[in-house]
Formats: sequence, C-alpha cells, structure tokens
Amino acid sequence: ELALAPVPDVPAGGHRLLANYPNPFNPMTRIPYDLGNEAGSVNVRLEILDMRGRLVKRLVQGHQATGQRYEALWDGTNESGLQMASGTYVSRLQVDGIPQSRFLTLVK
Repeated sequence: ELALAPVPDVPAGGHRLLANYPNPFNPMTRIPYDLGNEAGSVNVRLEILDMRGRLVKRLVQGHQATGQRYEALWDGTNESGLQMASGTYVSRLQVDGIPQSRFLTLVK
C-alpha cells in the first residue's frame, strides 16, 4: 500500500520535492527538486507511481551533487513507453532512502 509523506517546510537534509508544473498536464510536466546545501552527493530516486503504489516510470536513479535544483520531465508514459490513462499519479523522490511525495494529474 502506498504511504505518502508530506513535504515538510524544512525537509531533512534540505532536500525538497517541489510541485510539478503544469498540473494538471498534457502531454508533459516538469518535476523540480532541490538537493540540500551540504557538500557532496546523495543517492536519488525519482519515480512516478499509480494510486496503488505500483511503479509507472523511473525518471531518475543514481548519485547527484547536492546544493542544486534539478528538474525531471515526465511525458505521461510508463516504463514500456505506453501512454498512461488520465488520472492522478504520485511523484516520489527518495534521497538517501528518505521519501517525499506529491500528487500530479494527467488529463487527456
């Protein structure tokens, strides 16, 4: 079952998942996120999930430098490249295993 974590005002480590734009979207949305101010790099995973918590698409996976804003694009497709149905999805950012989530809406 999917567990959503609210985005705190001052997130742990200074990492923050920001609201995607546009939202609702068609055909593409941008998902910005900040990676804290400490020096170094962190392990980052950004995924799109359906409302049951199943993976739709992995947008980012790997180490990224901290102290920067990043932006991922989602075109409404799944891992196989198939277009997803209209509906509400979840963007989930995990930084060193700590998750943050937000809702996004795909409209056709």
